[in-house]
Amino acid sequence: MVNTDQRGCITRWLRLRDCQPARVALIVDVFRTRSAPLARSSGNRTREVPMDYSFLLAGLAAAFFVALFGAIALGKRLGRKLEENGGAGVAAIEASVFALLGLLVAFTFSGAAQRMSDRRDLLIQEVNAIGTAWLRVDLLPPAAQPALRAQFRHYVDQRILYERHVADLDARTGIAAKASALQMDIWQASVGAARDNVAPPLTASYVQAVNDMFDAATALVAAQKVHPPMAAYVFLGFLALICAGLVGVKLAATQRGTLLHELIYALVMTAALYIIIDFEFPRIGTIRIDQSDALLVSQRQAMVDPAVVPPVTPRLP
Repeated sequence: MVNTDQRGCITRWLRLRDCQPARVALIVDVFRTRSAPLARSSGNRTREVPMDYSFLLAGLAAAFFVALFGAIALGKRLGRKLEENGGAGVAAIEASVFALLGLLVAFTFSGAAQRMSDRRDLLIQEVNAIGTAWLRVDLLPPAAQPALRAQFRHYVDQRILYERHVADLDARTGIAAKASALQMDIWQASVGAARDNVAPPLTASYVQAVNDMFDAATALVAAQKVHPPMAAYVFLGFLALICAGLVGVKLAATQRGTLLHELIYALVMTAALYIIIDFEFPRIGTIRIDQSDALLVSQRQAMVDPAVVPPVTPRLP
């Protein structure tokens, strides 16, 4: 015989057992809901959002700032322990090291700024080439123009997506493959339309414009992948730390507080390296060239089919 208390315990256990799948499903739903900002839905598949490199760059800058302070403190400790008075030879060595640091910062800064300017100029050249090729579609036979105009619009859409996802290495690879496939489609359709054209000079002008459009895109993609080797940045940071240690050695002989001078050196060097990297990768940090994408977007908005003007029937008097 089962008493009332035992029957109640058995009933509660059965209810708890039956509720376990529902509780597990509820926990999974809550976890998915809280993880929603970390994923992006695309049709039936979910793709992770690319990492925000601006926070990574800011974190590296903060770590480098702290490392410079540590190098200065280590230099001050070594300076007090060694108690070197220095001389002409020591001053010459320090001057050469600091001069090398200044030259590296100057050349790296100038090169990064020039490369960013070159990429902006290449983007402008691509927009101009797209506009020229789009206008010269009118030189082809009317029957071939609608399909080519649609392919042009799809191609420019992929180019806009590529520029917006340059920092996302996985996404830009797939977008670049789609753009390359569209280039082949446009070229084959252009060659087929050129064969049917009765005016070879006009056809040659259109084909040259399409070729220039593809060349401009290739030049821009190649320029976006040109960067100094990582060893250059590592050596620049290492040299800045060495100079920070030399600064600490010199500050060890002073009797007054030097926190302000240490702060100025660490802040200036960190800001200089941060701006150099920001110039080199202008889509991941504070310096942005996203406004240049507006040129592509504006060109895409202007790519509309020409209006068909109905023939005018003359009125009889």
